[in-house]
Amino acid sequence: MDNILLLGILLGTLILFISDRLSADLVALLALVTLLLFKFITPEEAVSGFSNSATITIGAMFILSAGLIHTGLVDQLAVLAANQIKNAQYGLMLFIILIAGGVSAFINNTAVVAVFLPVIIKISRERGLSPSKFLIPLSFAAILGGSMTLIGSSTNILVSSIAKEHGLAEFKLFEFSPVGLALFAAGGIFLWLFAYRLLPSRASTGDLTKSYKMKRYLTEITVIETSSLIGKTLLEKKIAETYDVNILEIIRGEEKIWRKLRSTAIEKDDLLLVRGSVQNIIKFTTGENLQSLSETVLGDEDLQADDVVLAEAVIAPNSTLIGYTVKEINFRQRFSAFVLAVQSHGTTFRDKIGRIPLHFGDSLLLQGSTKAIQNLQNNQDFLMMEEVKLEKFRTDKAVIALGIIAMVVLTSAFELFPIMVAAIFGAVLMVITGCINIKEAYANIDWMVIFLIAGMIPMGIALQKSGLVTSAADGLLTLFGELSPLLILSLLYLGTVLLTSVLSNTATAIVVAPIGISMAISLGVNPKPFLMAIMFGASTSLITPIGYQTNTLVYSPGRYKFKDYLKVGLPINLIAWLIITLLVPVIWPFN
Repeated sequence: MDNILLLGILLGTLILFISDRLSADLVALLALVTLLLFKFITPEEAVSGFSNSATITIGAMFILSAGLIHTGLVDQLAVLAANQIKNAQYGLMLFIILIAGGVSAFINNTAVVAVFLPVIIKISRERGLSPSKFLIPLSFAAILGGSMTLIGSSTNILVSSIAKEHGLAEFKLFEFSPVGLALFAAGGIFLWLFAYRLLPSRASTGDLTKSYKMKRYLTEITVIETSSLIGKTLLEKKIAETYDVNILEIIRGEEKIWRKLRSTAIEKDDLLLVRGSVQNIIKFTTGENLQSLSETVLGDEDLQADDVVLAEAVIAPNSTLIGYTVKEINFRQRFSAFVLAVQSHGTTFRDKIGRIPLHFGDSLLLQGSTKAIQNLQNNQDFLMMEEVKLEKFRTDKAVIALGIIAMVVLTSAFELFPIMVAAIFGAVLMVITGCINIKEAYANIDWMVIFLIAGMIPMGIALQKSGLVTSAADGLLTLFGELSPLLILSLLYLGTVLLTSVLSNTATAIVVAPIGISMAISLGVNPKPFLMAIMFGASTSLITPIGYQTNTLVYSPGRYKFKDYLKVGLPINLIAWLIITLLVPVIWPFN
């Protein structure tokens, strides 16, 4: 009976993960509390995830990655390499694969994609190319690059920790680099030759208003002499509340009024720049006796003045705005900028956007003063889709940051210290030497990932204690026991890839890795090749935008659809399947 209840808790947890109604970290903590209440785990086991070496190492790696980012090393490398690009189509693709993928082998790949996003968008638009051709390759290159070393992906570190907990040797820093390099090379060649042809030209090469298809939702309205608005302010008339439209600017002769907009009295012949649905704009013009210039085609230049600019921002992975609506945030007053449109999960919202909850990876079309947009560049809640000036970075600390990363890599590679000790030491040095300050260190830790791992580790403990892991392994062996270990390894990789396409890679690894170990023990073979197949499967989620954070990050800026990931990701996953099946047993024999 207890096992049935535990299985129900596991299935409920997986369903909540897939539904995406609650954040992944909250689902993990909810599962932890449920396990504790039903006494499947002890209080000590419930908090063991927070003291687990994988959790601590991953947290330290976030700080190390932030040190490289904040000293401008990654940005300078991107700009330097970009300046050498000759052929826009194949040169930019090669730059993405080699530089972004190479850097991702040593620092968090989500951070790499966040830095490279504005650079790639800028270069592609300058060359008259659609960013949609290059952003999925950016994500995939970072994912494949992260498969080359132990510290390239949090999943690698987690699976290594699971191996240790089951009495196996931890993975070494470069232990699986031969397989990772083969995956990176094969995937990189495919991206270089075919990604440009397979991906759409969906993201605009220039005008943001066209990119967000704002024409139907932006119009100019003239205040005629009989209008009831004359002499009144927008605040007095409660325009936004009454008609559900927003006045973005008042154009008075040659002057564009943007500041103190709601308290400015309307005059005859003013032009009002209005955002709203067609129906609401008609209600507004009729109700206030205004004249709509419906034939006017508005573009970026109409929304910008000397001190007012348009910008695009993406909600960052660890943003404090996730789950809140634009209205709840009080966005305009808090950030001194209008949200003109929101792109979320492949859908563009231009109407009633104040009611839309924000998610990680959502793109926002913003209008604000130059100063307000510059302030957003320094805000951890946003990733601005334009290059950040080098003045923002501590470039004088770049060599120190590089030296600290080299120290972590070398001490781990030569086994002078365990990876956890080296990572903690490096993270502390990043703060002490001034590469980042302590507030930035905390802000750059992806706490959702930390709590997700810490919350799911007790689930693994409960499954192990209950015997469900052994039962699952025995059940799979009943189905596939007649197959050779090689074919079972091959199926484990495929199953892990499919599962991690709808679940987080962390949750997948915690559930599947113990089953793989148990199957290997029952078969009387070395568990290491099974673990490697599971680790690579969980780390190479390429067929959906929700399977990996970097895929989610490029989803809205690239204006992608689910099928775009399948077109490019499925062939690479099939190539990876062949490489894993053929190469892993050679490097880690079954006997």
